[in-house]
Amino acid sequence: MRSTPLRLGSEAIRIGQAPGYKLEEIDHLPLETIARAGEGDAAALKIYDERRLSRVGRGSPDQRPSMGQDMAKGRRTEIEFLNGFVVREGEQVGIEARANERLVDIVKRVERGELKHDPPTSPTSGSTEFGFPLP
Repeated sequence: MRSTPLRLGSEAIRIGQAPGYKLEEIDHLPLETIARAGEGDAAALKIYDERRLSRVGRGSPDQRPSMGQDMAKGRRTEIEFLNGFVVREGEQVGIEARANERLVDIVKRVERGELKHDPPTSPTSGSTEFGFPLP
């Protein structure tokens, strides 16, 4: 369940670093740790997991990402302004953003009614943590 958001974040960090954007740490983790974890670095992944696990249980179990709520209600999402931006910036600096590009494609297909929004019911439901099936 951690790999998709971690890859999305890692791509965004690397793409933001390329032109020199001033980026801030996320969840009290250095950006380099997150980027390396998303790229498969075992030591960085251990640090990332320890930090994320320390936050388990905070917040409400009923909380859902706003984009998932938008999709469930049939509303247009902000996908183009978030992940689409990462993809476009990556093209400008010559860094591929495959995970972000795939996410944009899937969410747009849900918005057009080509895919059904399928919120996960359990960690083994076959859906991603974003609430739609991966082909």
